[in-house]
Amino acid sequence: MTIPLAREGFEVVGLDFSEHVLALARAKLNRESAEVRNRVTLVPGDMRDFELGRTFAAVFVPNASVFHLPEESDLSQCLACLYRHARPGGLAVVDVVSPHRMANQEVGRLAPVREGLNPATGLPTRELNRKLRIERDVQTVRVEHIYLEGEGASQRTYRFEQDYRWVEQEEGVRLLEDTGFAAIEAFGDYDRQPFTEEASRLILVGRRPQERTP
Repeated sequence: MTIPLAREGFEVVGLDFSEHVLALARAKLNRESAEVRNRVTLVPGDMRDFELGRTFAAVFVPNASVFHLPEESDLSQCLACLYRHARPGGLAVVDVVSPHRMANQEVGRLAPVREGLNPATGLPTRELNRKLRIERDVQTVRVEHIYLEGEGASQRTYRFEQDYRWVEQEEGVRLLEDTGFAAIEAFGDYDRQPFTEEASRLILVGRRPQERTP
């Protein structure tokens, strides 16, 4: 999202907890024109607790990043940071995978995710994953991630497991309102189609109210 927005002429600040992810983003950014590079600032930070010293017309949490937050209280802290960094009248956008889709995945099946060149090593890499456990009462799914790097006898396999906590529509709307955002809308895609159970995404949009003048 960062580079496409910068290509369109927007000034963008991108924040990530992982220095490795930031290094990959910098490498991609270095392949862009100087004009695009000058519009982007990349900073390390925790989405639950950051201070950039400025406000923005729009603040985004894309690609289901909030699924890494283990508790509802963590999500509340994240939204509070978004609120502080949205200027009056500014938008907050939280993009996640549809909760219905998260809660009804097939457990135990090994499924391909993507393949391509690992930008860090240049080696062909395939990513697969397997849902190990779904706990609907606490909105979590445990996923085994498998990466196959290289080919033939030199191929290496990397595995790790991670828990993800999905966000229900009602929960997301409530937390945005509790934070202070207003005019909350829920969409099923970036074409602003209404959210339904059949949608693949849940995109929540709220607006920080304009400040009242005395």
